[in-house]
Amino acid sequence: MKMNPTKYFLAFTILIFTYSCASFNIPEKAKEIEAEYSDNPYYSNPRFVKGELITEIKKKQGAVVRDSSEVLIWSSNIKDAYNQRVVDPVAYSLKPTEVFVEKENGNEIAFWNLKNTLKHKDSVKIVRTFSAVTFDYSVKPDSYLVAQNWSSIPADLMKFYTKEEPFLEQTPVMRETLKRLLLGVSNPVAKARKIFLWVRKVMKYVYPPKQRGAETAFKTKEGDCGSYTALFISMCRIAGIPARQKSGFHFTPENKGSHVWSEIYLPPYGWTPVDATRKDGFCTIHNDVISASTGMNIPLKHAPAWANYSNSEVENGRTDFMQMCTVAVKGIDLEINVTRNVVTSEPLE
Repeated sequence: MKMNPTKYFLAFTILIFTYSCASFNIPEKAKEIEAEYSDNPYYSNPRFVKGELITEIKKKQGAVVRDSSEVLIWSSNIKDAYNQRVVDPVAYSLKPTEVFVEKENGNEIAFWNLKNTLKHKDSVKIVRTFSAVTFDYSVKPDSYLVAQNWSSIPADLMKFYTKEEPFLEQTPVMRETLKRLLLGVSNPVAKARKIFLWVRKVMKYVYPPKQRGAETAFKTKEGDCGSYTALFISMCRIAGIPARQKSGFHFTPENKGSHVWSEIYLPPYGWTPVDATRKDGFCTIHNDVISASTGMNIPLKHAPAWANYSNSEVENGRTDFMQMCTVAVKGIDLEINVTRNVVTSEPLE
């Protein structure tokens, strides 16, 4: 079939115009970030991402807000991390009651008390808009260099990120298993790599898991990314390697699913990603992932004393982890939905 010359010219013009507009829509700051990291061997494949994180709260039919009712929402904001650099600070469709930084992990958390708002409305939608440059971030740690600098780890960091805590249990049988696994291994990088390979070997991916936590993952040898991560973190902590959780989500048009992975502290490199659900996940994270929060058992301001994991996502003033949001509701029937909207996701190279 012959191509009509006029149609061919129009199609070519539209293609060029579309490409030009797409490039034009990438902010200068994003290009500056790309240039800043272009010669850094740890960073590659920069991507400009703009997205919306949407939380919608609806009253169920007949629901009434009473004086004793409470509707509390917390959301951790997108901020700079090793695999991402923020281009535009978060913008809110509904101003938070307060924005605070929790000191244990450094998360910036927006808080909404929606009781009075829902007295006058049937629904509330909170849209947080952000933009960032994400990277493939990969480190090949020098084992000798890490061992040489191991004593430089601050004592408070070592103590906090090697302790046992809810969902990151350290049982006698886990300790005994690790002792056998690491027999004759002394280097921290070698220990972490061996734990990573062991987790990948023994675990089977199952979603959703029957129960969360490292102890359950160790016993059942199955679970989702959270189970893999919890087991890896706990085993690293038993081995004396500081480790913690990162929570977020994939953020491409093809995949907007929730995701968690882990970090280990390797001096002089600092916090280094490990994704035990990926074969190439040791000291590597990819540009399709957005980091939303750090740590587990995150402390929350304004957490009510009545909240526990049987009636909320908060217990003893903390939430187990945070991706899109954490909710505590009392005395009113609500429907709460969260969605992620990819506005732009474009490679910068």
